[in-house]
Amino acid sequence: MNSRLVALLPILCTATLSASISLEFSFTATASGADPLGLDGATFSFFASSDDEVYSDFGGFAYLEFDTIQLTLSGSSMSDGTYSLTELNSGPIGAVPDAGSDTSILLLDSGGGPVDFTVGSFFELRNFSPYSSASVGGFVNPGDAVLPEHFDGLVVDGAGFPSFNIRTLPDLGYYSYTYAPFTVSVIPEPGVYGALAGLGALGFVAYRRKRA
Repeated sequence: MNSRLVALLPILCTATLSASISLEFSFTATASGADPLGLDGATFSFFASSDDEVYSDFGGFAYLEFDTIQLTLSGSSMSDGTYSLTELNSGPIGAVPDAGSDTSILLLDSGGGPVDFTVGSFFELRNFSPYSSASVGGFVNPGDAVLPEHFDGLVVDGAGFPSFNIRTLPDLGYYSYTYAPFTVSVIPEPGVYGALAGLGALGFVAYRRKRA
């Protein structure tokens, strides 16, 4: 293979490995009682992304801090739309892929507890604890590289308590909902596609040169 092509391989491989990670997951809400916002049967679709390449230390556990978290609501009677979520206490939101005893925590607040989000001007999403009774990535430690397999295919069941609360605004009513277990998917970043396309192009060029 041409020496110039060989020199490009490490660059393309590094681009593939250093891309940010984005996760998506969704579930259907079931009202446990009153439902003033018409969220019963609505689909909650989340998107979370992070530019971190390695895990930081969160009380001895590997921690991935998210830069962006969005919620898209569909099928509700009055709250459909896409919202950028902010934590009520303005702290970071992150994930712990290996919380010990083969468990994972998809979202937790800066204190290590359930997350509370402001969702537009309609309501607050409270006490959301998307925990998993199983992990998919094995042992993960602070300082390890963030890899898609740590999250892709993760089944979140709320660790036996798949529920959350809604606090309506401005009247501050409090309502309970449940959800069925859902599966997390990792979204390949455009940089990954570009690097893979570059590797494919290099392979094609090498093949053509060999046949010439």
